[in-house]
Amino acid sequence: MVNPRTRKKLKNPKLKISKKRKNPLKRATFAGHPLFKDEWDPKQTLARNYRKMGLVAKMNGVAGGIEKDIFAKPTADDKDSSLAAATQGDHISEEDLKKLIPEGYGVIERDSEGNIVKVIMPEEHQDPLDSDYEVDPVPAKTGAVKALEDLANNAEKRKRWMSVGERHAIQDLIDAHGHNYRAMFWDNKLNVNQYTERQLEKMVKRYLEEKERFERDL
Repeated sequence: MVNPRTRKKLKNPKLKISKKRKNPLKRATFAGHPLFKDEWDPKQTLARNYRKMGLVAKMNGVAGGIEKDIFAKPTADDKDSSLAAATQGDHISEEDLKKLIPEGYGVIERDSEGNIVKVIMPEEHQDPLDSDYEVDPVPAKTGAVKALEDLANNAEKRKRWMSVGERHAIQDLIDAHGHNYRAMFWDNKLNVNQYTERQLEKMVKRYLEEKERFERDL
């Protein structure tokens, strides 16, 4: 009876069959970004390495696995404790209170008789889905983060042109409604992607600029 290893070798003579197993204790070589090579500790987990460098390993937060010190005193950065202290009568300005209130909630001020005096709502935030959405810059805490920011700021920005389908769709909307972005928004036949008025205005502006540039280069 033919040995299975011999059968494999007969099918592919170049195949080297060895009885040696891979060493399970051998650590894999670092295959990440070169900027992290000096900061990376192979003895630590991915989450701990990222935390040491000032980065986040998971964008959607951590579901579990991290113990919370229940005896730790609340800090100034603790949003829940700050909001509780503010609603319990501690002195805090209205501007700071608006920053602490979660989106979709509000704080009701009442007089001694229980009548509503004022309703304080949180600050309005930009829509993250909007292309103009900007996050307030945070100073880099570690050298790795500073190196990443420098790399991103000095990276070459690629100019993206509108696709043929986008140009045809915008031209049809202009032919039908001119520059009435409200009418474009409600046109469910031409505005099949359900762009908002602001998105349509930006797309029309970009389309006209590209069209003018293309005609000028001809």
